[in-house]
Amino acid sequence: MALAISRPYARQVNIASGLDLVAGLWLFLSGWAVAAVESLQWNNWIVGAIVAIIAAVRVSGAKTAAWLSWVNAILGVWVIVSPWVVSDTRLDATIWNNVITGLAIVILATWSALATNRGARETGVAATTTMRRDPTL
Repeated sequence: MALAISRPYARQVNIASGLDLVAGLWLFLSGWAVAAVESLQWNNWIVGAIVAIIAAVRVSGAKTAAWLSWVNAILGVWVIVSPWVVSDTRLDATIWNNVITGLAIVILATWSALATNRGARETGVAATTTMRRDPTL
């Protein structure tokens, strides 16, 4: 199925969202590997799963749904601040894990959303929440 964004930008959406999927999976796994405080473990499991699912949806076909990437960017900001909000952890590894992973999620999700918007402008089609067929392909 051809998408309503140009191919170079669709590829950027795939790369950025694929890497965002990896970051979400790492966040999920870090609940066991790094987070020593139970409240932060639950936070990382839940938010990591949501980020990974949204990124997987983007990779698997929702190339024009830029709003999904913006949701992930907001979740990335939450990941950055969550060690101080949901726990009083003083563990450097836990804090740095969330800050670095959150920054990666924000950067990758923003890249994916902006690539969607640029690609849609290039083809003259507004980025929406649905996929559209490109009649020229």
